[in-house]
Amino acid sequence: MKSRVRYYAVLILKEVLEEGRWANKLLVYYSFRVKPESVPLLSALVNGTVKYKLFTDWVLEKYLGKKKFAKLTPWIRTILRMGVFQLYFLENVPEYAVVNESVELAKRFGHRGTAGLVNAVLKRVARERIYPDEVWIRYSHPEWLYKKLVEIFGDDKAVQVMEHNNLPARTFLRVNTLRASREKFESMLTEFERFEFPPFAYRVDKLPHLLGIPEEYYYVQDLSSQTVPHLLAPEPGDLVLDMTGAPGGKITYAYQLEPTINAVSVEIHLSRAKEIKRLSGRLGTKIYVVNGDSTYIGFKRKFDKILLDAPCSGLGTLRRHAELRWRMSQERINELVKLQKRLMENAATLVKDGGVIVYSTCTITKEENEGIIEWFLAKHPDFELEGAADFIPSEFTRGKFLFVDGTLHDSDFSFAARLRKVG
Repeated sequence: MKSRVRYYAVLILKEVLEEGRWANKLLVYYSFRVKPESVPLLSALVNGTVKYKLFTDWVLEKYLGKKKFAKLTPWIRTILRMGVFQLYFLENVPEYAVVNESVELAKRFGHRGTAGLVNAVLKRVARERIYPDEVWIRYSHPEWLYKKLVEIFGDDKAVQVMEHNNLPARTFLRVNTLRASREKFESMLTEFERFEFPPFAYRVDKLPHLLGIPEEYYYVQDLSSQTVPHLLAPEPGDLVLDMTGAPGGKITYAYQLEPTINAVSVEIHLSRAKEIKRLSGRLGTKIYVVNGDSTYIGFKRKFDKILLDAPCSGLGTLRRHAELRWRMSQERINELVKLQKRLMENAATLVKDGGVIVYSTCTITKEENEGIIEWFLAKHPDFELEGAADFIPSEFTRGKFLFVDGTLHDSDFSFAARLRKVG
């Protein structure tokens, strides 16, 4: 079974690292093709190899040379990367097993010559264990991103954040109290940790579908994401707009907080708009879904509350979305900032006097977070920033902003600001 797990891991990794696919979607598909007890190993192999790509490539290029490594087939490159990752970072797997399994995979995806190459390289790697001097290579983050982390957090915290990003992601659930009581839900779990805040949050070691828990009883949602709707603070009868709806986690959470709200969710992609509808039906919430573009969409009525969970670089979710560190760039961040500003401009036209806009992201960059708020307030003197600590515990705040530090809460990072239109 372990060989089959590694075989599937190679299939996934080749698509992720060579063809630009997303690991989490492929892992869901392949997790149903192995035994439940083998799913953690499959996940560890895939996510770990993706996270440590820069490190493993550095090691392999030291032995093979950059040009020779680049000329290998995608399959053999993938097998070598996964082998090096296991030798360095999977302590419970014997070295001989890593080498033997990798050689067998090389025979399957290559030929006798490539199998010999894999055998020789991995044996030498296991024997010598070299390490880079550059801290960003050691923690396998692009150099530009490491410098960005130092700029935001300072040297020591930047290393702590990189270490955090390389850990396996934890699984958080939100119990859906519209469908099941806490007591009923907890009776179906095996091991779990319950939180005082956010009030519906649980941390679990096993995914609920492996325990046979009905899917309408819960929603998989990171702790950092569950904090944001509390800043929105929906009140009875509020007309609430979610400007960038998919996948629907935050607006359905807001409905769970206050089931009398009138909720509208806008999503630009039709397929993802349908996802929101399906999720809303599953959880028993009433969300009116609109397929449209929130950079310019208009409504006849203005809204009491607006949630703008902005498209962002996602750099607060690198522990969960391993490949994102290789696909994001400063140029892409600059493009996203322009989009975030267009969305905020339209939000300002859609909220009523006295109403509230909550701007949130799952990133850590100042230009996408505090920078957007500073720009908006300078351009719109009819808005004021309200303190997040008036709505959520202070441990989830930084200044007047919501800020979930993933290194402190064993979660993703998130940022949010609450802006009131004072007229």
